[in-house]
Amino acid sequence: HILTLAENFDDFEYETICVGDLLSREVSKRSDASKKILEARKTYSYVDDDIVIDLVTKQINQYESEKKNWIIEGFPRTRRQAICLTKMDFIPDHIILIDVTDKLTKQRVKENLTSEEAQVKIEEDKIEKIIEDAVVEYNLNIEEVKDIYSGMISVIDGNKRQDIVLQEIARIIKLKVVNAPKRCPKIVLIGPPCSGKTTQA
Repeated sequence: HILTLAENFDDFEYETICVGDLLSREVSKRSDASKKILEARKTYSYVDDDIVIDLVTKQINQYESEKKNWIIEGFPRTRRQAICLTKMDFIPDHIILIDVTDKLTKQRVKENLTSEEAQVKIEEDKIEKIIEDAVVEYNLNIEEVKDIYSGMISVIDGNKRQDIVLQEIARIIKLKVVNAPKRCPKIVLIGPPCSGKTTQA
C-alpha cells in the first residue's frame, strides 16, 4: 500500500516509514528488542511501546533533519504512541484512518497467518483465538488514539478494492498538501491489522 501510494505523487517525493519493516530490520540485528518482537509475532499482538516508539522516533528524526517529506504507516497504534507523536516538534499534515470491518480484518489476518510467506508459523488450533484477540486489541487501542486526535482524523472506507482505497488516500493527501504551508509534508496512516502493506505484529 504505502510504497505504491508514495509513487503516485508528482509534486513531492516521499520517504516511507513502515513500522512492520522497522521491526523486521530490528529482528535481523538479533538484539534484545528482537526477542520481544518475535514473541509478540507469535501471538500477533502489539509490540512493546518502548521498542516501537524508539524505532519510529529515530527514523522520523532522521528524515526531519534531512528535511524530507514522509509517510508513516502503522503508527500510532496506542495511546502512549499517540502522546509521543504529539510531543514531537511538528504536527502531521494529515492523519488518515483506514476503516475496515472486523469481519474483513479477521479474514485478512487469517490469510496472512496461513500464507506461505507468514513470518511466524502458528499452530492451526490457535489461529482463531489469535485473530479474535488481535481485533479486540486493535479496537480497544484505536479508540484512545482517536480521542487524542479528535477532529484531526480523516476516515476512509478500507473495505473497497485496494486501488480505490489508494486513490482516496492520494486525493486527501494532495488536497491537504496544496493547502498546507510550504514545508515538508508529514502524513500518518493508521488502520487495523493487514489494512496496509505491513503490520506491527
